[in-house]
Amino acid sequence: LLPCVQGQLKGEVHLVHRLDAATSGIILLARSMESKRYFTRLFEQRDQIEKTYSTLTATAVPIGTLSHFQYKKRLGAQLLSTTQPSSDRGAWKQSELEVLSCVEHTDGLYSSEIRLLTGRKHQIRSQLAAIGCPILGDTLYTPIAGLTYDEVSEEIGVGVEEFLLADERWSNGRSPESI
Repeated sequence: LLPCVQGQLKGEVHLVHRLDAATSGIILLARSMESKRYFTRLFEQRDQIEKTYSTLTATAVPIGTLSHFQYKKRLGAQLLSTTQPSSDRGAWKQSELEVLSCVEHTDGLYSSEIRLLTGRKHQIRSQLAAIGCPILGDTLYTPIAGLTYDEVSEEIGVGVEEFLLADERWSNGRSPESI
């Protein structure tokens, strides 16, 4: 995107923020480093610029605040828990969003407006999937919709380290049975 815009505008252009893959929205570009720093600060303050996100799901998303703990992983689906796991507490970060509205359409789909209260990797995708409302077309989180670490670990009796090792092997193409 940047090289294309720089070619059109014939000058310096800086990316202020980014969008995740497979999403659409507005991208803010700055014509100087000073402008970039200014807008970056506004985004960091979280109360200066309000961003809302629109989603489309096959299941109604409950209105209100969703709160999870997220274990940040570099690759693949992010690991969520409804309670903060006792092991490796520092790696689990609070993850919150607010569902502002959810409207049912005549085709049986639901559109929701969401505001992030924290900013985590894949946050909206992972949190909606965790409550059983994956975003339509999301191939990463739809297969694990409704699953959270605390529910799975309780059922199979494994800790975070074993769970992450199994997840890493599974993500690298090995079946769950071989783990």
